[in-house]
Amino acid sequence: RYNNNMATQRKQPASGGMAPKKAKETAKPVRLYDIGIEWMHSPVKVSRVITIPSDVKLEVFASIIQHVMGWGGGHLDAFNKNGIEYTDAQSVAYSRGYGDRSSVDYQNVSLDELLTRKGSNVVYVYDFGDSWQHKVSLHSYRDLGADEKRQCKVLKGEGACPPDDVGGVWGYADMLHVLANPDEDHEQYEEYIDWLGDDFDPNHYDIDRINKALQIMRI
Repeated sequence: RYNNNMATQRKQPASGGMAPKKAKETAKPVRLYDIGIEWMHSPVKVSRVITIPSDVKLEVFASIIQHVMGWGGGHLDAFNKNGIEYTDAQSVAYSRGYGDRSSVDYQNVSLDELLTRKGSNVVYVYDFGDSWQHKVSLHSYRDLGADEKRQCKVLKGEGACPPDDVGGVWGYADMLHVLANPDEDHEQYEEYIDWLGDDFDPNHYDIDRINKALQIMRI
């Protein structure tokens, strides 16, 4: 039977003996990750390659993905790996209220806990309604120098981000078809132009504008 007094007792070394040495705790080195982010199931290629410190929390990393991809934000999101969903605290509490213990609060998990080696990947889902899925892969890494600034930067970018709430992959594919063929459904075409503006280019990505904005983000 467990004795409560045992919890406060310390084991003493035998007479003349040496107390056992406590193992040193070594901090995990912070690395700079080069990470690929690619929109899955897309009718056109939309991808980014970014560099980011390995120890950022997933909550922060989710915001960075939204920013570098071009999403507007404001929707539920999650990372999925090995049957576990990493998402916001409110969604975790909701899931556990129904007995689902497979959700984890992503503000307590760092990026290097999911991407542990070159080639490892995780799926990021933005907007549970439209279900925009992104494959996030670790391309390479190196140690962050002691005097090196922590930063996130886009190294490569291809393709414009779809507008929020367009209806997922199929809604975006339909939108692109209408924009490319205005005579087929002119009314729908005018609605899209009023929404997006007449200068929307599905192949354009302004990497310099995104990187300027990233410079003021605290990571």
